[in-house]
Amino acid sequence: MTSSSDTARVNSDVPQKMDIDDPHGVADLQESEVTRVRALHGIWRWALMAATLGTILLCINQQFALRFLIGYTQLNTEYFYLLIALMLPFTFLMFPGTPKADLDRVPWYDVALFVGTFASAIYLMMNIRKAAQFGWEFDGAPNGVIAAGLVMWFVLLEALRRTGGWSLLLSVAPFTFYPLFADSSWLGPFRGTQSTLAQTTAYHVLSGESLLGIPIQAFADTVIGFLVFGTALMMTGAGKFFINIAFAMCGTFRGGAAKVCIFASGLLGTVGGSIVSNVLTAGTMTIPAMKKTGFTPSYAAAIEACASTGAVLAPPVLGATAFVMAQFMNVSYAEVALAATIPSVLYYFGLFAQVDSYAARHKLEGIPREELPRFTDALKDGWYYLFVIAILVVMLLYFKRESHAPFYATALLVILHQWSGPAPWKRGNTLVLMVAIALTAGMVWLDMGNAILWGMCILAALNEFFPGKNWGGARWLHFLELNGKTFVELIAILAGCGLLIGAFSLTGVISSLANDLLNIAGGDVFLLLLMCAFTSLILGLGLTTTSCYIFLAILVAPALEKLGLNKMAVHMFIFYWGMLSSITPPVG
Repeated sequence: MTSSSDTARVNSDVPQKMDIDDPHGVADLQESEVTRVRALHGIWRWALMAATLGTILLCINQQFALRFLIGYTQLNTEYFYLLIALMLPFTFLMFPGTPKADLDRVPWYDVALFVGTFASAIYLMMNIRKAAQFGWEFDGAPNGVIAAGLVMWFVLLEALRRTGGWSLLLSVAPFTFYPLFADSSWLGPFRGTQSTLAQTTAYHVLSGESLLGIPIQAFADTVIGFLVFGTALMMTGAGKFFINIAFAMCGTFRGGAAKVCIFASGLLGTVGGSIVSNVLTAGTMTIPAMKKTGFTPSYAAAIEACASTGAVLAPPVLGATAFVMAQFMNVSYAEVALAATIPSVLYYFGLFAQVDSYAARHKLEGIPREELPRFTDALKDGWYYLFVIAILVVMLLYFKRESHAPFYATALLVILHQWSGPAPWKRGNTLVLMVAIALTAGMVWLDMGNAILWGMCILAALNEFFPGKNWGGARWLHFLELNGKTFVELIAILAGCGLLIGAFSLTGVISSLANDLLNIAGGDVFLLLLMCAFTSLILGLGLTTTSCYIFLAILVAPALEKLGLNKMAVHMFIFYWGMLSSITPPVG
């Protein structure tokens, strides 16, 4: 067997393996292969990019009150349905209906589902104002609205199956039909108010408690902006920067390659919050490095899985679940991010300590300094990432502009990245800067915040015509395409889980169920916490972290709060155990 000291010196190619131009591109390719996402071509690809651009512009218009739709005041529910109409139909083009489906062409039935989803969403959007005026979500909805609602109900469940799998569908679908038989005696503590098919359909698609409820509200208000920011970070090379920083700081430690994995995954998690993306970005470089320094392949993969799972919990940009949590608790996202800070630090400290003990027991050395990037060189190449993240944190915590912060940060990031290129500063760059400042000053009628945002956007656009790290048209289109893929997958899961909330809300069992759970636990807080943790782990085997959290936040959180536990602590507890299901056998 090769000694650890010999293995640590096999090659000096660790930095070269890290030094890739586009970590996000690699991750995107591999994730598409793993999840069998259909690559769109031709008109469908252009349609996805146009829909993504429309989604981002709609979000900016709504959050910054820019009034793109002159003379028309858009309701929030109309805005939600527009987002659904733009993004949800692409679920059927990107995610094949069967494992054996062709990935190179779009079959006719997926096109039919695309058209049906778009048409029903637009029809419901056109009627949602009347629904609010006449109370159609409770009774009296016209037959056309009910028919469109039934179509939306069906396509949502199919979209849920394609993006989350059969396990997620079978966990959610029965509860969406639950109001139809809620008065049945065999339901026991789940017995509630029963509704007809028309009433249930209307409530699901017209009320603000179901499809248009908390998950979609979180997506529309904050998640879109943070997803755009995360994509911009990866496409400008933040993944490479964070991994180089991790290698420079931790590579020489005992068991250094594994500690680099933990540190790099934690850094990537602060700006990403995606487990799969984290594994694919950091794992492609840290797992080979761990294997070369003496770690077994299974242990290296396990460390990467555990480290990347913590990304969901790492502030300031947590996973999508944290945004849903903020909506559930009716608090700012900044409060959730702050509450996650200590648990996140403890999680990664525990991993770090475990790896150090393992390395000491197996006498695993670090990586030689000459094979690692220099810290000063890495910092010089990507200092502006830290600056942009600092600006984001200040806007979140001090200015409380959580829906605005990611858009400001994205615009600033693109500008600083453009100016960080090897080309010298030229007279043209100064001219561009002066023009952007003048245009910004001329737009103060929008209000200062909006003027600054548009000024930065104009500056970023004009910079494309001068020397620097310019993206070019093809890269901007790829940026839209990557965001579109993320939007499509997430909106399908969040909208589908919204039906779960609507079903329990319509039947009115939530308050009575809390009392029943307290009776089962005998008022013992520790027993109820144990029941919650165990249930979360079991549900997490088939559900995503977000859907698992939503399920338990509806059923268990009210009971825990009645026992006097802190509301934030209760929801963080549920969130944490749902997160751990990602690394719990057999599905970890």
